[in-house]
Amino acid sequence: MSIVLIGIQFITGVFLLMNYHPGGEGGSAAYNSVMSIMYDVRWGWLVRYIHTTGASLLFIIVYLHMFRALWDRTYKKRGGKVWLWGTTLLVLLMGEEFFGYILPYGNMSLWGGMVITNLFGSVPIVGHDLVTWIRGGPLVSTPTINRFMAFHVAVIPMALVALIVMHLQNLYSLRIEQEASRSAQR
Repeated sequence: MSIVLIGIQFITGVFLLMNYHPGGEGGSAAYNSVMSIMYDVRWGWLVRYIHTTGASLLFIIVYLHMFRALWDRTYKKRGGKVWLWGTTLLVLLMGEEFFGYILPYGNMSLWGGMVITNLFGSVPIVGHDLVTWIRGGPLVSTPTINRFMAFHVAVIPMALVALIVMHLQNLYSLRIEQEASRSAQR
């Protein structure tokens, strides 16, 4: 189910990317672009809602998947490699969702971006410089949106694909080992 939802996210994301323009003074172009998708692009409102709701549904599915692994104690098998890849996927998905949350540049996403990027300011000595570097300036604005868009559209999706492949390969090899041990017991 999660693979299907990731596919839906990819398809709707590509459609949204075709109509999203992050540039402009103070990020207003990003907000206006989202409003244009919602009101001017045919079926744009539906695609955007499928994309945003699909992201939340994906998290529910991933949490249920991880809860099942905890319940069945399958996280212990094979030294926890499958569990390690799975939790790394969860962290990457959280990053992906955060970077996407900033892109509409509405009031909530602006302040959400300010709060999360300000967390890096608590790093001793280099905190202030780190926040400025992450934002591309003193405030969350167009450079921040451009950086976060690059992560949301290119960097994290490539890492997600690689980790999904590793997660499934480890899961597949674990199942082969289990089948081999079952047939040896017979």
